[in-house]
Amino acid sequence: MFNYFFKLRYMVMFIIMSTIIGSALMISIGVFETFEVFKMYFLDAPIPEEFIDISRAEISGLMMVGVLDSLLFGLVLIIFSYGIYILYIHDHKSGIELPNWLKIKDVEQLKKTLAQVIVIILFVKFLEITIETLARHNGVLQWEHLVLPMSIFLLSLGLKVLFEE
Repeated sequence: MFNYFFKLRYMVMFIIMSTIIGSALMISIGVFETFEVFKMYFLDAPIPEEFIDISRAEISGLMMVGVLDSLLFGLVLIIFSYGIYILYIHDHKSGIELPNWLKIKDVEQLKKTLAQVIVIILFVKFLEITIETLARHNGVLQWEHLVLPMSIFLLSLGLKVLFEE
């Protein structure tokens, strides 16, 4: 019975392949958006309508922050698929020695790494919103703009308490 159950671990490959495909998609989107920013800034491609009242330099910076968001999410998917592979499929007796930063020992460590990257993605999203708001409203922020950074702070604090060693 245990031998049969042990062979079922290879079904996890569907999860790994799905996240790798998703990662490739997000990275492709990031690369495509980078070329779009390049074309807009250097080759005078048309400015997107939602940014018509902002300078090309500010639009480029704002769009590159969005690119960073796509690329970071692609990275999260890579980390997740790698972690799942190491935890469920990888033969630890294969003789392949991994660097310390690539060693994932348990699901708890994978959750901690993913949570940290998600906080970084939320911070990048806040940066994107702040840059856009400052560019559109002549440097004036409203109190509502404090909701996201306070949420990020509380999430970070909760993660610190949760994963405290």
